[in-house]
Amino acid sequence: MSDDAGIGHNNPPPDPFLASLEERNAALLDQVADLEMARRKVPRAVEKDEDMAAVTAFVLKAREIARAAEKARVEFKEPYLDRGRKIDSFFGSIRSFLEETAVSMEQRNTAFLAARRAAAKAQAEAAAAKARQDAAEAQKRAQEALAQEEAAKAARQATEAALRDAAGHGEAFGDNVVPLVRDGAAESALRHATQSADEATAAAAGALETAAEAQAAANAAADVAEGSRLGRVVAGAGAVRLKGEYTFRVGDEAVLLRSLGPLGPFVPRVDLAKALARAAKAKPQPPEIPGVTFTFKETVTTTALRKKETP
Repeated sequence: MSDDAGIGHNNPPPDPFLASLEERNAALLDQVADLEMARRKVPRAVEKDEDMAAVTAFVLKAREIARAAEKARVEFKEPYLDRGRKIDSFFGSIRSFLEETAVSMEQRNTAFLAARRAAAKAQAEAAAAKARQDAAEAQKRAQEALAQEEAAKAARQATEAALRDAAGHGEAFGDNVVPLVRDGAAESALRHATQSADEATAAAAGALETAAEAQAAANAAADVAEGSRLGRVVAGAGAVRLKGEYTFRVGDEAVLLRSLGPLGPFVPRVDLAKALARAAKAKPQPPEIPGVTFTFKETVTTTALRKKETP
């Protein structure tokens, strides 16, 4: 590198395209330069009609040159815009064809996955029905156990009453009465009645716990059946997911607008369409809206597997 290189020697070389534009629009640049020179002669302060005329002439000339510059810009840019449109059309047609083909091919999986999901839902509903039946039977057994407990307690109380009548008096300890007059057969009957009551109480408690567990299992099975859906399924190098969604169609706009009341005719159609789109996503299903039909449709989406998921 030369030691006497001047300032700016390391700047990038001029843009050939920009240099070409300057060369081809030399006349326009000359007009701009002439206008800049004429600017110095325009009065800074308007004090008379001649000054106002000079300012007006300058403004008109500047805008005339600006219109010429805009016209030249459009003319110079049009070939490149045309090339850009041709590029977009060329690659866009390829992309559109492939996307349409992929979507059409993708939906071949819809019927298969819909049938699989229906089978899974049927299985979940059968399990829920069995769980409900088990819960009902467990509840019935619990009620029977409670009835037996009440009967055992009643038998014990009857035995205690008989002992009190036989002894004439007794000493109470909690729920039991220990007679002061000992009778072997009577005491044996009391022990048997007390044991039976305790066993019935324990059985009733166990039956109630079993019934509660069976009911919880039934509720869980019902939730599974209600929300049963086919998740992400790996297929080869990709994953497919079946999803269903509602779409809407306005069959009678007049009916729809009347249902909105006095403000109906004044609601912008764009806002109305957005509102209907939100209504289509309502759970568990869209509401009934006069003049509008909601249709459920199942579609499949396909995504590529991530590297760590690739078989």
